[in-house]
Amino acid sequence: MRRFFSSASLPARVAPGGRPGKAKLVTFVAGLAIIAAFPATAFASHLSPGMSVSINGGIHLVNGVYLAVPVQVTCPALSDPLSAIFADGVDVSITEKTGKTFAFGSGFLGYQSPAANGVTFGSPVICDGTAHAYTVNVFPSIPDSSPFHGGPAVASGDFDLGVYDPSSCVFCTLDDNFVRFGPQSISIH
Repeated sequence: MRRFFSSASLPARVAPGGRPGKAKLVTFVAGLAIIAAFPATAFASHLSPGMSVSINGGIHLVNGVYLAVPVQVTCPALSDPLSAIFADGVDVSITEKTGKTFAFGSGFLGYQSPAANGVTFGSPVICDGTAHAYTVNVFPSIPDSSPFHGGPAVASGDFDLGVYDPSSCVFCTLDDNFVRFGPQSISIH
């Protein structure tokens, strides 16, 4: 429900020693006005129920240095008006007990559309309602982590997908969607 304020309904400017909290009220009302200026689709999350991310298969220690983590990502087919991917990201974190210390690290696989600032990186995930396989490389967090060794560990992660209407203002129609998995027990080979 929106409330509209007139200048008569707002407190007058408070002199030093006057009513406290007036500045907070004005800031709050200004913030509400900014939020109300965006269309209802901005800040929505309509794709999340059809999205998933999970580890899909064995995690392999590569040359004793990093982990190759197979993930399976699903997102529904995009439809008008929100039919373009603004950005996406799959993030995986692994923690393994290695003696008296821990090995831990994270990896990221992402895409950014040139619609953001003219710069693009990565490749977008495929959104067609079916699961697709990707590999996220997880390196130990240097200098605080021990090296990964192999054996039991714990994994968690997330999948973030931002879509927009390519025929309109990118940031006016941005729809951010998010799912996560874990923590779950895994085995490093």
